[in-house]
Amino acid sequence: MEVDCNVYEKDGDFGKSRHGYTQIKTEWPQLIDHISMSGYHLCNDKYIITRNPSNARPYLLMITVDGEGELMIEDRHYILRPGMLAVVPMKNQHAYYTRPDGLWEFYWLHVEGDQSEKVLDYIINVY
Repeated sequence: MEVDCNVYEKDGDFGKSRHGYTQIKTEWPQLIDHISMSGYHLCNDKYIITRNPSNARPYLLMITVDGEGELMIEDRHYILRPGMLAVVPMKNQHAYYTRPDGLWEFYWLHVEGDQSEKVLDYIINVY
């Protein structure tokens, strides 16, 4: 596995944030070509991210560790609880945020590559 990573920390009134800009070439390119970014957040209810459709990165994966977050993908709404994995197609408008008066702790990563798009499309369509 090939890894090149730059990490930075950013804390603010929204909580804690740790990001890694990576170029991890996986050993299973038939599933996921590479992971381009990853990070960790521990956020309060001031945290909100809203994104318009993008072709830059095919998918965002988020796993909730503690607390609860909310995810909107176009007109669909999801509550993200501990142990849940969210697969977010970046080609769709989406927003995610901490629930009111709550804390949300989660890890995330962006995966890229032709095969990763096929695998994650399959996961979304089946589950």
